[in-house]
Amino acid sequence: MCAIWTPDVYLDEKTNKMQNIRKEIARSNKIMCRCCGLFGGGLGCCVSKCKMSYHFKCGVSDALDTRLDHEKFQLYCPEHAAIYDDMQFKNVHCEKCKIDENEELILLCDGCDRPLHTYCLDIPLKEVP
Repeated sequence: MCAIWTPDVYLDEKTNKMQNIRKEIARSNKIMCRCCGLFGGGLGCCVSKCKMSYHFKCGVSDALDTRLDHEKFQLYCPEHAAIYDDMQFKNVHCEKCKIDENEELILLCDGCDRPLHTYCLDIPLKEVP
């Protein structure tokens, strides 16, 4: 997982092989993980000029409040996690009424992550719990 999440590693679809792995291992071996203090922390925060880097395992541990963008293979460090959270909630609309108003009343289902207004639930709520 560390290799897949480092910045310059990618899958060459023609050969079906990962590219730049050796280069990224060499680069990562010079970077100290901000969580465990060991070298090899090649997964850096994607916010420009941020110096926080982690091993993949450390970056997803419960000890840190990081965010992973699974589509872009990027990590947001605890200091920048709110940026990712804000991006996730832009243009969020209720799946039931399809309206993107009253965002402060939209809840995400713990089971399926569907966004629904409190008043659009099967059993409507008057306020966010």
